[in-house]
Amino acid sequence: MSVRSSMIWIINLLRLKLNDEGVTTLDPDQYYTGDSIKLTCEYADLWGSPVEPISPSVNIWDPNGILVVDGAMPNEPGVIGLRHYVYQIPEIGPEGVWRVEFTGRIDNNVCRYPMEFEVVTSKRIWTDEELQNLLDLHRIHIRREMLSKSADGKTYYSKYTMLEDDITIWDLITSSARMITPTSSNLVDGTFTFDINQNRNYYLDGKSYNIHNTMAECMEQLAMDSGRARIWERGGVKYTQYDYFEMAKYHRSLAGVRSTKLIKTYN
Repeated sequence: MSVRSSMIWIINLLRLKLNDEGVTTLDPDQYYTGDSIKLTCEYADLWGSPVEPISPSVNIWDPNGILVVDGAMPNEPGVIGLRHYVYQIPEIGPEGVWRVEFTGRIDNNVCRYPMEFEVVTSKRIWTDEELQNLLDLHRIHIRREMLSKSADGKTYYSKYTMLEDDITIWDLITSSARMITPTSSNLVDGTFTFDINQNRNYYLDGKSYNIHNTMAECMEQLAMDSGRARIWERGGVKYTQYDYFEMAKYHRSLAGVRSTKLIKTYN
């Protein structure tokens, strides 16, 4: 199983709240072993305008020059010329500079878009996949939730927070519904805004996660795994099994609270 690209931001937020970022501050093009990377390519013509490529593909080479992804088909997110490819770095690495190349035919010419990223050894306790599995234990599937809206009809609100970025908004409940694209979305608090008054009801499909329950699961893991607990010790403070269970109880008590401002960070 690989990490779903639509929830990478939730995993990263959870890791930040757990203070599980490791001791190294990474540059924008650096990643830990075990990370999932969302590689992006914008295909364009000679004048820089977005254009749809023919037969787009992506290759990835590890630092040893070994081809680890050969001609894979990138994902199409529905934007002209834009392609994504999600690659999960193996836990064993290797460390070093990895090379990526997107290719595609534009106006009968083969166009190549090279890029690089660097991999360093992870100092993290939980892998992305482990955090995804824990989050999935507390996932809520949302089907045609009617959003509440502001008086001016420009802002819509869901009662759910921590949404995957593959949410969709519809103008009807029925199968004839038309998908609506807001001007901006805040997936943390479930808020969607438009430039003008929409003057109608909208409905949400998506998936939401209870981050407090997930943090409680992580604290309970530390209580039962002395090896992980030693790695997690922060600021020279040593915690007991009792402390971890108390932190787990704290997050269980907040599991039903909507406000994300109440999420405690341990540092």
